[in-house]
Amino acid sequence: SFGVNNENFLTTEKGTRRTPRPGFRTTEDKRYALPDGRIAVLGGAKYTGNQVDTIELDGSTTSVKTAETSGDVGQCGSRILAITDTKESPSIADAAFEAYAAQENNEDAVPEALTAVVQLNAPDGDAPRILAVTPVIDNVVSGHNMFACEGDVITQQSLEEVKPGTPDNMTAHERYRWVLRRWDLSTGERMNIPVTDPNGEPFESTDKWFLSGYQGVQVGNEYRLMTRNDLALAVDLTSGQARRLFYMDSRKHTPGGNWLTYQVDKDGVYALEETHEDHVITLFYRPWDGKEWREIFSTEDLSGYLKEGWFSRELKVQSFAVRPGWNGGAQ
Repeated sequence: SFGVNNENFLTTEKGTRRTPRPGFRTTEDKRYALPDGRIAVLGGAKYTGNQVDTIELDGSTTSVKTAETSGDVGQCGSRILAITDTKESPSIADAAFEAYAAQENNEDAVPEALTAVVQLNAPDGDAPRILAVTPVIDNVVSGHNMFACEGDVITQQSLEEVKPGTPDNMTAHERYRWVLRRWDLSTGERMNIPVTDPNGEPFESTDKWFLSGYQGVQVGNEYRLMTRNDLALAVDLTSGQARRLFYMDSRKHTPGGNWLTYQVDKDGVYALEETHEDHVITLFYRPWDGKEWREIFSTEDLSGYLKEGWFSRELKVQSFAVRPGWNGGAQ
């Protein structure tokens, strides 16, 4: 499933079908495959709001927009959820404070701000659908479009600022720690599980944004992810213990030594290299055990696609997808 500004495309073994998009879309953040075969397309921005287009099985599209919302987005089954707060998403404030007031045994003073889980693809009338709410969670850095989800339990990869307001000369490892934010939507229980190395020590994060832009997948009780800095990691979702799987040294393994773009599945990591000199794209594969690295295919010159004519502006491949179920890398 893929798209352009005014059309969606779906390629199957029967060929490619094209259908019009509702309105003109200028941004797209991620596509999610829903369990029943539909596709949810996330787009929008903070001041215009998150928008989810759902491509139905017959090719038609329904669209839902939640105004003035931002935050971290992910998929739980057929639900597309955002974790946000009333400070960064003022449109949810009324519904969030109403849900907080209705919680049982809630005798504490009403906080100034709330953190909430919001369903983006099924509003409650004109208001966003609030699934869970809690006093605002501060000092946490994330910014992702995916998280692990088992039933009603969300687990989100985050960095927690453990020493806020400290001098800038502190290292990222001293100032932040990697935590698993677990939130059970059925009970409202939430916790932060510190991530540790195999020796039980806090996992050393290289910088504030070392998890930003990762690609991840759940395999059993582990969440395996590939960071934009070429590091493959696995973290146990219950204990928080992490292990380094391998380092994808692009300068060593790829012909041009260029930056790599990643996608992952339960079997391993797909890495796409783009050479800017001759505009050749090569796809590599490496299983999670790290024992094998091999080239799957390489294209011919793609400058006709990657160079715009008006000002000869260079384009770059931002992302790619691997068809679900295809095991071309694992073979």
